[in-house]
Amino acid sequence: MPDNHEIQRMNLKIPVILLLMLTGMSSLGQTETKSAASYEAKEKDALNNEAAKLSKISFGQVVESPLSEEAWQNHYDLSVGAAVSADSKQISAGEQETLDEILRTMEQYIPGSFTYHYSTYVNEKHNPEFFESLDAAYKQQPNNPATYDDFMAYGQITNDMDLRKEFSQKLEAANHYTEAQMDYSFNVLQSCGTEGFLLTNGNEDTYPAFIEQDVRNTNNTLQVVNLDHLVDENYAKQVY
Repeated sequence: MPDNHEIQRMNLKIPVILLLMLTGMSSLGQTETKSAASYEAKEKDALNNEAAKLSKISFGQVVESPLSEEAWQNHYDLSVGAAVSADSKQISAGEQETLDEILRTMEQYIPGSFTYHYSTYVNEKHNPEFFESLDAAYKQQPNNPATYDDFMAYGQITNDMDLRKEFSQKLEAANHYTEAQMDYSFNVLQSCGTEGFLLTNGNEDTYPAFIEQDVRNTNNTLQVVNLDHLVDENYAKQVY
């Protein structure tokens, strides 16, 4: 049986052991955090490099078939993917100039085409002032659902709810979103009150909700606000 002196020594050791254990756990946590951050950074670099590689390949396709809308659309889309920063999700001024140059060259080879008009609208960040480009693209291919959500966004931003509803109906008829996506939007809308705002981010959060409201009459008094649309000053004033 240990005497009092030995018990005191044991009691002194316990806090020291606990301190060492906690210090070790803290160091381990910091190491794991650094490892996760390093892995995430490598993944982002790999994605950016892959996007840049695909953009170069698609440029080769444009050179081989300069009159092909598909080749130009593929090249522009992949170039946008390569231009977007993996960290900020923004496009730098230099990268934007590259995209602008693609549009200028596209205009030389396929002017008046769906791809040129639609890419012009997208390149201008869906600015309502460039609605003519979107409308021209739609007139070229009225059955192409790629433009439908853009018309819905334009209707939302300009407070033309009849236009938004018209293209909500078209997008639903095109079966663009899965039932799972529609069910998710239904559940989100049903979980909200009938007044106020529902903030959304991205297409899959926003346009199924518009369809639910416009076509299926689900909680259609709630205002669904896509954060990306708030870059338009007039719309931001309308919301606030």
